[in-house]
Amino acid sequence: LAINKAEAIAEIDAAKAAKDAAIENNANITDKAAAKAPIATAASTAKDQINAANAVADVTTAKDAGLLAVNKAEAI
Repeated sequence: LAINKAEAIAEIDAAKAAKDAAIENNANITDKAAAKAPIATAASTAKDQINAANAVADVTTAKDAGLLAVNKAEAI
């Protein structure tokens, strides 16, 4: 279970890093910190849910929901 959690958290971190890099490389976004805030929140929530999971299936569910949330988080 610990290995599953670590892998799930690594996937969340990778998705967050990709979104953050996309924001950094977008010249049309002037307030980078504000743009990254909802992504950081989604990633943090996902990690909390992954760490709270008590079964592999719950880790997978939390990871999938977290990845969806991170990928949907957009700059306002």
